[in-house]
Amino acid sequence: MACPRRDQVKQRSGTAAGAAVTVTPAAEPGETEEEPGLESPHSTRNLQATQIPPPSRKSQHRRVKWPAANNKEWLKLDEDVDKCLESISKGSVDQKLQTMCTIILNMGAERFGVEERRDSNPAKLNRREAKISQLRQELKSLRCQFKMAKEEERTALSELTNIIRKRLISLRRAEWHRRRGKERARKRSAFIGNPFGFTKKLLGQKRSGHLACPVEEIDNHLHAT
Repeated sequence: MACPRRDQVKQRSGTAAGAAVTVTPAAEPGETEEEPGLESPHSTRNLQATQIPPPSRKSQHRRVKWPAANNKEWLKLDEDVDKCLESISKGSVDQKLQTMCTIILNMGAERFGVEERRDSNPAKLNRREAKISQLRQELKSLRCQFKMAKEEERTALSELTNIIRKRLISLRRAEWHRRRGKERARKRSAFIGNPFGFTKKLLGQKRSGHLACPVEEIDNHLHAT
């Protein structure tokens, strides 16, 4: 009895380097015969598994309203934390420390509450400061243009740079005078409000020591001069 003609199908794997497997379908469905092909030697580099780095720990940005140190709530919190930690006996030392910190923060947040964040508004620039910042950017741009410009264009760029630089110096001088006047007004109001405290702060703390020269000699020197 003649066997039916069989078709040979070759399949190549994408991961194995040059490994070929010949699959010969049999007469009955569901049966296959495999003929091992020649395989090239595998390198040890391909056999190494890629190590996945451990996920980074996310810091908990919560500020708990902890009670005073002499409050009895600390004793109750300490006992409850000890009971929770006794039930945790698995894991490494780092995992236990991380779990302990998480438990303490969660218990503290539930019992004492969490402080609300205050959004810090950045200081806004006044009109003169904004103009100074703009002129500085223009000077930086002109310096870059001067380096790339041709010889006949550099004269005009140099004159424009000098004009902007003079304007910038004038604005900086005016801003310095404004800040100085504001600081003098602040010190003046502080002196009027508390002259003795301001003078004490200005002269420094009380000096300690012994006077080696007698008082009569100092008085005679002051009268003579």
